Amino acid sequence: MHLMSDQGKSAAIKILRQEVGFGCPICRRPFLTWHHFDPPWHVEQHWRPEGIIALCPICHGNADSGMYSAEELRALKRGTQSRADVKSHIPTWEDKERLLVRMGGCYTDTSGPVISVNGIPQINVGKDDAGSLKLSFELRNERDELVAKMHDNDFTAHPSNMHDMIVTPKTNEVTIWIKREDVGLRFSFKRMTLSSLDEILAQDFKMAEPAIQQTERFMAEHLQACLAPLPDELRSRLLGEIRALQSGSGEALPGLNRLPESVREAQLARDNVAYAVKRWLKDSNVKAGDTVPFLNFDEMALYFHGRRITIRDGVADFVRYCAGFSGPGGMINLECGCPACSSESFRRTQAIPFVEIAASTNRTIRGKVESARGRNRRFLTSRKG
Repeated sequence: MHLMSDQGKSAAIKILRQEVGFGCPICRRPFLTWHHFDPPWHVEQHWRPEGIIALCPICHGNADSGMYSAEELRALKRGTQSRADVKSHIPTWEDKERLLVRMGGCYTDTSGPVISVNGIPQINVGKDDAGSLKLSFELRNERDELVAKMHDNDFTAHPSNMHDMIVTPKTNEVTIWIKREDVGLRFSFKRMTLSSLDEILAQDFKMAEPAIQQTERFMAEHLQACLAPLPDELRSRLLGEIRALQSGSGEALPGLNRLPESVREAQLARDNVAYAVKRWLKDSNVKAGDTVPFLNFDEMALYFHGRRITIRDGVADFVRYCAGFSGPGGMINLECGCPACSSESFRRTQAIPFVEIAASTNRTIRGKVESARGRNRRFLTSRKG
């Protein structure tokens, strides 16, 4: 009986969403349920669209109580209100003192935009004075038409620019997806134990490891090119000191002990991103046994000037495994390469404040290279003399 009652359900729901313009025809909220009125569900469990109307849970309850006649509901199905904008206030989660945000394997806080393109915020997560989470974003289709937006949790969608939309607010998860255009967001909130967070970081590191190894090979080749002009003996000694630094041996390179504590500890850690996250937890006074407020963007697809940016199954296509905290400029800033942006190509870059960890270490290495070059120049000058 249950299988029979679900026959045609998916096709019917798609029709029902479209005929009300993806929002309740009475209040325009986007959170839709399915009210069977001709005949009612208790009389016949069916999915014939002509006898069903999409309503929000509140208006659905009113309809169940007999507030609307069958003729009034049919009039709502035919009404012009379906062309009006869909509006609602998305429920929020309160009192998130220090919120850890994950987007496609990258980690940040609420100090700046989560992702920007050409410096223009696309997704912004912040908090109001009461500590409530505030989310803002814009969703555009491939033609650069605005189909949905949210400003400080106030959601608006434009039915004229979309084919289908699903909005499902649950206790700890929100999905906003516009189907034919295939743009939207799915994000969830939970309080994460430190051990569970360690598992997610380890998984992200494992997925990003091939890209990390490729970067390390590039840096090694670049280092060899920088050292090539030096005499063999000096180059060999300098390479030994640099390898000692990269291996994390503080005793092998006394200068490492003079670096700032955060830079030194990061150098001694193989996984700099996990180190940055744990440093942030420490600065946030998170202790063993505590849980971490964790906002995770599981899925995302948006367009900027016709360019598609996605996260699928928690993995981003634009950047892999990074961390940035307390940066007003945001964690991820992509550059658009369309003609209107006067750029040669769609270069994927990341502006990561925590990069001071790697940058400081690299500055130490570059300083040693430049110092050696200086000694070499003096050596060559004395030889010529």
